[in-house]
Amino acid sequence: MTDSMEIGERVRMVEIKLSGERAAKRGAPRNANPYLVGTPSHEAWADGWSSHEQERKRAMTWNVGDWVVYDRRVGQIKKMEDGFETFSDGHIEISGRLSGGFRPLTLRNKRIAETFDIYYTRLRNINGEAGFNYPDIAHHFSKLALDAIDHEGSEEPFKQAQQFIIQARNYTPEIQGINLFRPNPSRAHGQT
Repeated sequence: MTDSMEIGERVRMVEIKLSGERAAKRGAPRNANPYLVGTPSHEAWADGWSSHEQERKRAMTWNVGDWVVYDRRVGQIKKMEDGFETFSDGHIEISGRLSGGFRPLTLRNKRIAETFDIYYTRLRNINGEAGFNYPDIAHHFSKLALDAIDHEGSEEPFKQAQQFIIQARNYTPEIQGINLFRPNPSRAHGQT
């Protein structure tokens, strides 16, 4: 075994240990798989998400201090009060009803979030991108990232993100139900 493989195994062991300790604090059985505590079972992943599993996923118990993936970012839950959560990635802080967008921080989820953030950032390299409808596009890419996290093994969200970029380079006015360009406020009010 090489040194890098040994280091990788040690990191994995620490991740499992930390996850197990966190699961024990939440009342999970001592021998429970820490990666499945509070998450749908592997069988549910294989069959797709049933509505019951979707509700269970949304109802996961989150605590202040938990590290999560939210909106293509890795960060921490800073505050939880009366159904409102505050999330921070160290640069920005977001507050609102956010828990539906939280996913557990795992290496897989982190990689997926970073991949979709890279796809989203590629839009900045397109000439004329200053007029793009970034609020809706950002929401769409965040939704694609959540779909990829929630449906393990599905390549469809990745293909959709790549297709979005290709169509944006061709200046297609509407892509996957999203207007590529912001509406012109003067035209929206009948002015020319």
